[in-house]
Amino acid sequence: SHAKKNADNYLISITSAWNKAAMSIIEVGRQLNEAQNDLSKIEFKQLKRELEDQRIMSNSTITKLRMIANNVVLTREENQKYLPPSYETLYLLTRVEDDELEKAFVNQQISTETQRNNISEIFGSQKTFGDSVSLVTLNE
Repeated sequence: SHAKKNADNYLISITSAWNKAAMSIIEVGRQLNEAQNDLSKIEFKQLKRELEDQRIMSNSTITKLRMIANNVVLTREENQKYLPPSYETLYLLTRVEDDELEKAFVNQQISTETQRNNISEIFGSQKTFGDSVSLVTLNE
């Protein structure tokens, strides 16, 4: 007979599914980076145009996903279970200096619950993100 799931079983399966979202974001970024390396400039432009035309993702989203996949702290295996499942939040984390970002993971300041508006609370003022113009463009 089929054993009834208990709360622990659901906790494990829900957590696993939730964490897959962040890992999928990184994987898409990795595939985009790989495509740029493997394809000619024209072919990569065509790929990006096709992704935009099919309303899968904008050029801005493509850029953000590639930056996430290139971030050594976010992609470190021991940090992956704490990643928030939002590419916008992950992108904001790429704007933080690597040493500050690593410290935030060590101090358990970043979790799957971290949202965009928590980033400035965790890392302080806008100085972390460069000039104020870049913050405006992040809100696309």
